[in-house]
Amino acid sequence: MSPTCHVCPVCGCLAAPRLVFPAFTVLACPGCRHEFTPELPRSAAETYDPAYFQKAHANWFANPDTDLFATLAAAIARFHGKTARVIDIGCGNGAFLSYLQKQGFTHLTGLDIIAQTLPAPMRYFKTPIEDYAGGETFDAVVSLANVEHLPNPLAA
Repeated sequence: MSPTCHVCPVCGCLAAPRLVFPAFTVLACPGCRHEFTPELPRSAAETYDPAYFQKAHANWFANPDTDLFATLAAAIARFHGKTARVIDIGCGNGAFLSYLQKQGFTHLTGLDIIAQTLPAPMRYFKTPIEDYAGGETFDAVVSLANVEHLPNPLAA
């Protein structure tokens, strides 16, 4: 397979080959550092429902990246304090927001396309990011392990 350049789906920069394998190429974007594999065909569209967390990806959600969570929490607290208004776009089962809440953060909002019940006083909106029209401002906008699920990441 030829190591062709592609436009990064996240920021629109021209991404170049980073790793070349016989069946696919891993591309790296110099702008946002996103890495992706455009040649890999999707076997079937993912179904986003509660089983996505409980069955299909149970191991992933049972083992949250608490090191990453701690790094992000420290950065948000350093710049905005624990009263920061935080929204997690594509919050999934709310693992990051729950982590923040345990760390003393108080203004937490989650947004995802799968119906969720997050513990109070967190707020939750069941909507795709492209359709969210909350009209609010936030001090921190977080989106973890989500870009690969967006139909048009650059637009989002």
